[in-house]
Amino acid sequence: MLLQILSLFAAPTSVDAATFVIVDRAPVPGFEAQEPAASALADALEVLVGALIPPTTSARFLAQTGNATTASSKALFGDAQSEPQKFSVQLSASGAVSAETLDQANASGGSNSVPRRGIAALPGLSLTMPGRSLSFLPPKIGFLDRDQSLFTLNFMTLSIGPVARNVSLGMTTFGVGFQTDFKPASDGKPYLFRWTGVQLSSGLQYSHLSATFSTPFSQSTSGSGLNMSWEAQANVGAKSDIVSVPTTLTTGIRFLYLFHLYTGFGLDLNVGSTRMSGVTSGPITTLSGSTPVYTGTGVLDLAGDSKAPTFLTTRFILGSMLHLGPVKLFGQVAASNPKVGAMTLGLKVAI
Repeated sequence: MLLQILSLFAAPTSVDAATFVIVDRAPVPGFEAQEPAASALADALEVLVGALIPPTTSARFLAQTGNATTASSKALFGDAQSEPQKFSVQLSASGAVSAETLDQANASGGSNSVPRRGIAALPGLSLTMPGRSLSFLPPKIGFLDRDQSLFTLNFMTLSIGPVARNVSLGMTTFGVGFQTDFKPASDGKPYLFRWTGVQLSSGLQYSHLSATFSTPFSQSTSGSGLNMSWEAQANVGAKSDIVSVPTTLTTGIRFLYLFHLYTGFGLDLNVGSTRMSGVTSGPITTLSGSTPVYTGTGVLDLAGDSKAPTFLTTRFILGSMLHLGPVKLFGQVAASNPKVGAMTLGLKVAI
């Protein structure tokens, strides 16, 4: 049933080459005789520009961005080591980057290119409530004991930019989850040394990331005594909409009251899509020597390509927390397949 529900959010995977067409073609008055050669040259330029970002590069870039988005979203519920029976509010920021680079020349991050790596960033605002305060819930929810569990709701939407290279980010996250003791903690005093037990956490998380950046595109070709070129500035981007079911087992130690180290393993289901976006246009220049002989407008469309994230991913996490009374500061790193690293920083107030 869960997989059927998740499949409703999944988009078909399709990756097509960028499309480039030259419209409004016309010879400059007085140079009609050049039209056949110029038209053939325009056809050749369409093929050259359309191949600037081939399907293989587009597919890998979109897959990496989608997997980075899923990795960023995993820690937004919380550190998975929340203290039992405490109400808490957490503000966090998570980022992820693919460890694999796109080696093609058209994935350099310069002109005629997409970035060399898939990158994502997401904010999170989480509210965690002890189950015993939620009397409207049944005492037993499947295998969960309401009174021994914590329930989390997170939501955040944020827009940033444009900044350098006209980069703009739009981010939205929403999720519901729970944490319960899989193995209770030891009875040691927290200010000396205490094993925190084993916590099981899971939930349903939706993440949206829209990232755009400005990049120049240019291409030229020549033949029959003519030189034809096209230049334009494009706002290229990627949009991810990912639904995940992250499941995590964590354990840790707390010592000298202030310090807390934890580690864990996660198994996640992910569906959704990451789509390429970006349309730009610019005039073509056709010269015979230094004389313009032919005009037109080149239109590049990168929209429509899409790629699904890796459906089943695993995570290894390592984190630390500093307890300052009701205020908790934590940092967490995670490594997940396929070759994605993530980092989360957060502040939590627990009462």
